[in-house]
Amino acid sequence: MKSYLTNTTLALCLLSMSALAAPGQADKHNPQARLNHLMNELGLDQLQAEQVHEILHSQHQQIRALHQQQREASKDDVCAIRADTHTQLAGILNDQQLAAFEAMPKPHERPARRSGAAGRGHSPVDCSA
Repeated sequence: MKSYLTNTTLALCLLSMSALAAPGQADKHNPQARLNHLMNELGLDQLQAEQVHEILHSQHQQIRALHQQQREASKDDVCAIRADTHTQLAGILNDQQLAAFEAMPKPHERPARRSGAAGRGHSPVDCSA
């Protein structure tokens, strides 16, 4: 029964997406539209469609995790560079100069700028932790 409901739901989703998708084009950011496109272009049966969906979903999750790992690694690198810079400055500035430098607003502390239609900008990296 569960399999029947899953199949029916998937089929209804695919049918509704086919009405929205332009002929011969799949929306790259819409997994259902992409699957519908593949079903039409490759002549997938229901079982194949479910398997392809699972594989593509898994791929999406893996890529998402990889991007998160890269962001974390990048954050660690930025923080290490900032710590090294602070150490170097502490070696040439007196205590008063260093305190004044630390009190100054830093470029990375400005609010994140938004760019593009999706509003994706670079967020500031917080190295205080």
